[in-house]
This record gives sequence, C-alpha cells and structure tokens, in this order.
Amino acid sequence: MIDVHMLIGLTERAEWRRKMHRQMLAEGVPLHVEQAIRDQTNAARLAAFEHGICDWVSWVDPDDEIIPGIFETLVGVLASRPDAVGAFTWEAHISETGKTLMASNSGQPLPQRAHHLVVVRRDLIAQIRAEASAAAHGIEQMIVAAARRSDRAFIEIPRVGYRWRLHRDNAHANYGRLAPGGVPGKRHAR
Repeated sequence: MIDVHMLIGLTERAEWRRKMHRQMLAEGVPLHVEQAIRDQTNAARLAAFEHGICDWVSWVDPDDEIIPGIFETLVGVLASRPDAVGAFTWEAHISETGKTLMASNSGQPLPQRAHHLVVVRRDLIAQIRAEASAAAHGIEQMIVAAARRSDRAFIEIPRVGYRWRLHRDNAHANYGRLAPGGVPGKRHAR
C-alpha cells in the first residue's frame, strides 16, 4: 500500500481541498494531512513523510485532482515489480474550473516535473533527507531526480493519473504566506 500526504495552508480554496480529500478516500489509500510550514515546503514534506508505515510514499496537492482508480493501478504495477524504486503517471493541465487544457509528457521517458503522480519507496526519502533539509523548497524535484539516478526501475504508467490545476494561487506557491499578517514568501512559477 501507499502512504500519501497532502500539505495544507490557509489560502487553498476549501472546495478544491475537500474534493481532493474525497478523491483520496475513494482510492482507499492512507492520506496524511500535514500543515504547511511558512517558507519551508521541504521541512513540511519531510515531516509528512514520517507518517504511516507503508513501503511506498506519495503526495498530492489540495488544489489538484487525481484520476479515479489510479492508485489501484500504481499498487498493481509496483506489486508486480518489487525491484522498482517507484512509478509515475502522466499529467493533464486543467483550468480553475477543471476543464482539461492539455495532457503532457506522453512519449517522454521520465517526469521532468513533480506534478505527475509519483510514488517512490520510503527508503528513497532517507537518501535525499540531508539535501532536502538544507533547502527550503524543491523536495519534489529532488525525489524525482533521485529516482531517475537509481539503479532500480522507475516505471512510467503511460496514462494520465494526475490533473494539475493551473491558477494564480497554486497551493505550494502560497505556503510562504501562511501566517496571518506574515510576509509573503517567494512565489514559484509553475
């Protein structure tokens, strides 16, 4: 099984967060909700990865969507490949209203960004912990890079499993603005 975490802040739209929560409940995988830490996305994700006991870990953002049944697919693929370091799906970009804008990464062998649905072995997190602890942001890309460097298989699931919502207030871009009255953090381009 897979332990999945979702970082939340104070700026996400509640209806999107509730929808992601419902989607994860329907998937039947453990969801660990963790409060984001102002200007410290990496620290928040590292804390979130500590939850649970499953061999596999993943993350979702509260403003995005998953395709129903995708975790069952991922579990099946990973169970058939116990030697793998992880697996990932393709992504689709969606508008604020959920309209599909484009599907991406078809035909590309490995994810270039971390907004695919990425599942990795828990032990991979231990390998990047020091690097991730030394930086404020970018842990998602560090995880993908470590999986790509691994001598174990990083399996592509050639179908869209994740719907990345493109809007001006993307969740991780707002983690720097969590504290009421706090100084806005650096916004990250998507």
